[in-house]
Amino acid sequence: IVTLELIDCPGTEDDRANLRLGQLIRDKGIATHVPADGWVASGAVDLFLAGARRSAEPSARFAVHSWEDITGRGPQD
Repeated sequence: IVTLELIDCPGTEDDRANLRLGQLIRDKGIATHVPADGWVASGAVDLFLAGARRSAEPSARFAVHSWEDITGRGPQD
């Protein structure tokens, strides 16, 4: 795999697995790309940022948000 194309990526339900996958993407030198009309949200943004080289078309969409852990603590804590 040279480039991972992120087309329809709503996020993750397993942050630990997502972090391991992101590290693997970076360790293997895999590029990430979001094509025209593609979108990445939440944990999928982490995967995009893990790319050794990152690119996105102008119409690509990104959704980021603050987090909250299982105890209800968020960024302000």
